[in-house]
Parts: sequence; structure tokens; C-alpha cells
Amino acid sequence: MDERIKNVNNSDSSEEGEKKLHFPSVTVFLTGSLGAVVCSVLLQPFDVIKTRLQNPDTPLKGSKIRFRIFNILYNIYKHEHITALWYGTSATILRGLPAGGIYFCTYDWMRGCFYRNQWFTPFQHTVAAMTARAVTDIAVIPFSVVKTRIESGIFRYSNPVVGLTHIYRKEGFGGMTSGLLPILARDLPMSGIYIFFYKQAKSAIPYNFRKSNETLANSISAGIGATLSSFVTHPPDVLKTQMQLYPNKNPTLVSVVKNVYKEHGLKGFYQGIVPRIMKRAVFAAVAWTLYERVKTNKKG
Repeated sequence: MDERIKNVNNSDSSEEGEKKLHFPSVTVFLTGSLGAVVCSVLLQPFDVIKTRLQNPDTPLKGSKIRFRIFNILYNIYKHEHITALWYGTSATILRGLPAGGIYFCTYDWMRGCFYRNQWFTPFQHTVAAMTARAVTDIAVIPFSVVKTRIESGIFRYSNPVVGLTHIYRKEGFGGMTSGLLPILARDLPMSGIYIFFYKQAKSAIPYNFRKSNETLANSISAGIGATLSSFVTHPPDVLKTQMQLYPNKNPTLVSVVKNVYKEHGLKGFYQGIVPRIMKRAVFAAVAWTLYERVKTNKKG
């Protein structure tokens, strides 16, 4: 009898492992994409401010306000229009639609592979997150380039398609993928660091609170993870912006590191840190709460 029960349990476990190997459902893809797009559109002003903070050639006229972030806001209000805070939104949507879905589907698929082999540990979570981020970054890099350029206010592309066409004609494939190396240097460790802090923060929350306030617990954990991981990985974000805005001046990773340090010193590698942390914390809290909710409903 015991042997029969053992065999049945092993069979159930094997069947569950096989189910886990199936590619994630359309629900996961759509939820990841929808969450990414909605958050990105709402939080687009943070990206615009961050890009302009990281661009030393951002034109600032007439303002005598001490802090540069307020200088940028003043100039947008005075010399452009409040809608300038949403420059690059169309490129953000074009990037976000596939990006969120690709990330969560790849992450979910990797989790299924690890679960089947009973290796479902924090290390495997980290590997899954880093793999998902690498696949996503490579897939959407052209939209990242045109998004950064539109946000800067320097490049006046009427829409992302016009921008991509112009970049390809003038700069070729290299222009379409500029900044990919610092993006990977930013996002791969960030994904691993984020998952680590997210899981640690979540486990530190008392169990009874997590069960009775699941959404809030997920949001808090995601916000903490995003804040800490964003701070650690911010320098590559600055390098990415410089390479995408000035590819001729910064053709390689070594050259852009030298230029940023020469012009701004060590503090130059943390330009735009405040709006980036604010955006990432909110973005992660919403996106991961949606993801955890969908996973919970699927299990139920």
C-alpha cells in the first residue's frame, strides 16, 4: 500500500512538473504587458526628467533655481509645454507592450524548468530573472534608443517610427542597438539584486500580515527591492543615456566611462538617481503585485 501511494505521489509530482514546463499562458503575457504599459505611461515624466538630468547639454534658459531637477521642470513649463513631460510616451508603449510580456513569460518558463528538477531556490529565482531581463533588453533595444532620444528634447522625431527610420539610415544597425552593453550591465545584475531584495523583504514581513494584506505586502517588498537595486545599478544607466544620445562621442563603453568621469567626476555616474528610484519603486510595486495576483488566481 505504501509503495502504491509513493508511486501515485511521484506520478502527480511528475505531471505537475510537466505542466510547469508548458510555456506560460496568454494571461501572464497580457498581464505583464498591460502592467508595464500602464505604469510606463503614468510614470513617463520621471523618465523625461531623468534623461535630461543625465544629459549635460540639456538647454536651461532663464531659471535661477538652485536644484537642477527644478530647473528642468521650470524650463519645460516656461519654454515648452507641460505635455513635454510625456515626450517619448509612444516609444514607451511600443517598447512596453512586448517587454512586460516577454519578461514575465520568460521568467515564468524558467521557474517551471527549475521546479521540475526540484531546484526552486533563491539562486534559481535570480538566474530566471536575469535571463528574462537579457532576452527582453535585446528584443526591445531599438525602442529604448528612440525613447531616450525623444525624451531628451534634442531630437525632434515626429513619432518613433520616423525616429527609428532616421537612426537606421544615418547610423545603421549600430545606432539601433547603441547602449545595449550598459543596459545589460545595468539590468542583469539589477534583476538578480532586485529578486534577492524582493524575496528577503517579503520573508521579513510577518506571516499573518502577509496573509491578511497580501497586496500591500507585495507592494512594499517590490518597492524596497526596486529602490535598493536601482541605487546599486544606476551608473550603467547614465552610460546608456550618454551612448544613445551621443554615439559618435561615446562609441564604446570605455570611452563613455572616461568622458563622464572627466566632465563630472564620480558624481556624474549618479545623475538622475532620484527620479529613477521613484519610478522604479512605483513601477515594481504595481507590476509585481499584478503578477503575484495572477499567479495566485491561476493556482486557485
